[in-house]
Amino acid sequence: MTTTNPTGGTPTNLLSISRQWISGALIFFLLASLLGAVMRLFWIEEIPFLDYKHILHAHSHTALLGWGYILISGLLIYLYIPVSPGNNIIKRIWYGIVIATAGMFIAFIYQGYGAVSIAFSVLFVFISYAFAWYFFKFRRPARSAAYETFFRWAVIWQLISTMGLWAIPVVSITMGKAHPLYHMSVQFFLHFQFNGWFSYAVIGLVVYYLNKQGYNLKMPKYTFAILQLSLLLTYAQSITWSNPLQTIFYFNSLGVLLQATAFFLIFSNLWKSRPSFGQHTSWMKGLLFLGIGSLLFKVLIQSMVVVPQIATISYTIRNFVIGFIHIIMLGAVTMTGGFMISEFNLIKNNKLTRLGWVVLMIGFVLTEFILFGQGILLWMREGYVNNYYQLIFGATILLPVAISLLTIGNRRNMKPIITK
Repeated sequence: MTTTNPTGGTPTNLLSISRQWISGALIFFLLASLLGAVMRLFWIEEIPFLDYKHILHAHSHTALLGWGYILISGLLIYLYIPVSPGNNIIKRIWYGIVIATAGMFIAFIYQGYGAVSIAFSVLFVFISYAFAWYFFKFRRPARSAAYETFFRWAVIWQLISTMGLWAIPVVSITMGKAHPLYHMSVQFFLHFQFNGWFSYAVIGLVVYYLNKQGYNLKMPKYTFAILQLSLLLTYAQSITWSNPLQTIFYFNSLGVLLQATAFFLIFSNLWKSRPSFGQHTSWMKGLLFLGIGSLLFKVLIQSMVVVPQIATISYTIRNFVIGFIHIIMLGAVTMTGGFMISEFNLIKNNKLTRLGWVVLMIGFVLTEFILFGQGILLWMREGYVNNYYQLIFGATILLPVAISLLTIGNRRNMKPIITK
């Protein structure tokens, strides 16, 4: 099958390349979700042959890099890279990503942070640099479109985030892992991954879709500058738990206010385009609304920490931390990305995949409700709800079940269901 790249050009095999990336991403997503379920099971039953911290590291790396990174980069290839002589290059990059991610998955389970797992992690970083080079070399500039800015800066922030990774071994050797700079380096990477690379990419995907529906986002020229400044200032929230200085809280407070302003300017314009969503079936609209809603909920949560006392609570109660990460990865990235790969036929639309998306949405909502609900109870010093660990485990099991349905359905030769 040949297709025309949505940005223009002649028939190309970029569709098959992008589908390969999405299929691989689903497999890593399934592996990450299984590890997540195992982590929940640890609190119910003893698993003597596994190390919890090793599973945690394998889960986080596979979810962040194996699912999130491959999903977003695969979409960028299809939506934003025109016909080019670089298809063989991107295939090599793909093979490198698979090797690095699979290596991390196995090595982290076996040894946690060790020589082998770190080596595969470093390999992944270098491959991400190769992808960024490919992106900037072969992308089709569309400077009149708002999504151009968000996509371009998403990749830039992904590159900038890796500076934190390179600082970790230096600080660890010279100052030790207990030094605040060590934790600041880790949080530097995570902050610009979640709030830069992933968040900007999600906004870009939504704007891109609306652009293709004939709606051009119009926002004041200073909006993006406000968003950029807010991203820099909200890094303060990531380091307050290791450096609880009052000045840092003030920087964060200013940052979250600027972020709320920027998102209001962006999404108040997007709201006007909501009639264009009516052409889709309910499950696809559910994916998109959950994705956008999760991104806005992230901003709302961050806006609440403008008060220093609430900021302290946000990182001392683990349920809130986990729930916030899942809001970004399972909510904003997965749901928006799921809508886009379904919309542009990068995953098969059939009964199994449709059921998979519905179960995934249910599992996501349930796990977030339980996480944040229990977090609020802990904040109020009311203890744990009855059978909390069994409840969260049961809700978590829905995720690998859903992803299994997506993976199997995507590989089955079933007649597609028309969803547009």
